[in-house]
Amino acid sequence: MKSKLGAVQKNIYVEERNGAFRFIVQVSPFPKTAATFDACDYDAGLTWAEKECIALREQKRTGIKSNVAVVAAVTPAPSIIVADIKPDQILVREVLKYYRENELSGLSGAKSAGSRLTKLDGWFGVLTIGELRKHFINDWTTKRLAGFFGSGRGPRGEKWTKPGSNIELEPLTKHQRLAMKRRGEKLPTKEVFPVEPQSVRHELVLLRTALKTYFKDNEDISGHLGWLMSQHVMTMDLPDKSEPRTVRMSDSEIAAIYAQLDSLL
Repeated sequence: MKSKLGAVQKNIYVEERNGAFRFIVQVSPFPKTAATFDACDYDAGLTWAEKECIALREQKRTGIKSNVAVVAAVTPAPSIIVADIKPDQILVREVLKYYRENELSGLSGAKSAGSRLTKLDGWFGVLTIGELRKHFINDWTTKRLAGFFGSGRGPRGEKWTKPGSNIELEPLTKHQRLAMKRRGEKLPTKEVFPVEPQSVRHELVLLRTALKTYFKDNEDISGHLGWLMSQHVMTMDLPDKSEPRTVRMSDSEIAAIYAQLDSLL
């Protein structure tokens, strides 16, 4: 459990997490910096936060970066200053942001992965890794497959009836729905459809990859990689892969094949 975030001094905040204190320093326009200390090290944590705050204010005033080590709030680095890191208390949001900033650009499907990371952050970002327990993950998976967290793709060609009329109209495109919404017209109720198991599988695999990458890259917690790999989110059975889909060949593809055949004759 974690308590509500509270201000200790100007630009310095602290929250309690299972007997540990997480100090957060926020000096605009710099990103938040943070470090976690045991309950018995509260004074040491406050001292670190005060020094960090002074360094950031000085940097803001002069434009010159201080030599004081900065602890990234969401992007771990070898210079991270953390007292007795508890891996189960790391926010999933920190993990996802680290992966987005350090790994996403190198992926072949970066756009799709980026969209999935955004969804994962909405579902799990406020949780700690320790809160990704078996019951929670299994419940989320069941609801996700059922379309509870966003409908899957329905059958194409669904017609709808305009309010006050019995005439069936052609299915609305995304742009038509947006135009109706802007005009203040009542939209037809969208039916919720199950999500393809393959989509949920991709999301869970990406979450696993982000977690594993975070632990492997961060020297301060790399020793806890074995603990991570034993967690349910890393060992659970994933939804089944979808059957290969039959896709119609385009006219240009067929023409290309004929051209290749002609060259062989």
